[in-house]
Amino acid sequence: MAWHEPLVAMRAEAREGGAASFSLLEAVSGSAVTTVAKLSEGGGLIVRGYECAGEPAEVTLTSEPLGQSWRFCVEPHEIWTVALGEDGTVTRLNLLEGPLA
Repeated sequence: MAWHEPLVAMRAEAREGGAASFSLLEAVSGSAVTTVAKLSEGGGLIVRGYECAGEPAEVTLTSEPLGQSWRFCVEPHEIWTVALGEDGTVTRLNLLEGPLA
């Protein structure tokens, strides 16, 4: 299997305590992000998650390395898939990662 993107190292600042951590994407809500993959076209991200609190929620996804945030609403217990554009757009996708009809 060949990788289509080179490995990019990120420098973490020295600090006291445990090991430094780094995250490409952070979710703020009751939803847990389960998968992130780079889009083959357009340069954005495809993200899939599950709303685990059992309540309607506003999901905010933030990427510090990309300097971007995205916001959208989900239903209780919804398995959701979205394409996140570099311009801040959110496009809802089906589970096969095609546009919703």
